[in-house]
Amino acid sequence: MKRYKTTFLQKDFDSCYEIVLQKLKKAKDRYFGQETKKEEFNKLLERLDFASIYKKMQLIQSSGITLFFPYRLRIDKEFRDYFENEYLQDGYLDGWTIWQRLKELNTIENFAQREIKKAKLWFYMQFFTFNLPFVKKLDRFSDECCGIFLFADFEEYIDEDYKFDREKFMQDQKREFGFL
Repeated sequence: MKRYKTTFLQKDFDSCYEIVLQKLKKAKDRYFGQETKKEEFNKLLERLDFASIYKKMQLIQSSGITLFFPYRLRIDKEFRDYFENEYLQDGYLDGWTIWQRLKELNTIENFAQREIKKAKLWFYMQFFTFNLPFVKKLDRFSDECCGIFLFADFEEYIDEDYKFDREKFMQDQKREFGFL
């Protein structure tokens, strides 16, 4: 500590920088012979290994099940400009249209194009998806795509304010399947 005080009082910053650089060199030497995360990521980029890059960039590993209910969501006039017309019908955001676009993603062979469309589609899907984090399996659903389960018969689980009755859904699943 006294050494640093003397260095600053005498304004001998060169020796201070030398100390910092030595510490950085020691830290660098610890990684000698090992591939750092940055180098590993750069190799994936060089190989254009987009699937591996996607896995490494994923921040949240979700567990559980995602449900999709294809209802029609009323969008007030002042907010309609935020939505593309292909998803709107008579002032409603149409869940069935969004589900069909999700299924069409599988037909896009170009990874980059598919991911761009997928990112745009997730904006719309957020209004229709519900997560059940502790559920691992469903035996009754209408369709499945990309790990998301469609429930075409959603009326009994979604009220007029578009709220999901998780309790009723879970009770129905327990009663019929006994695994939750």
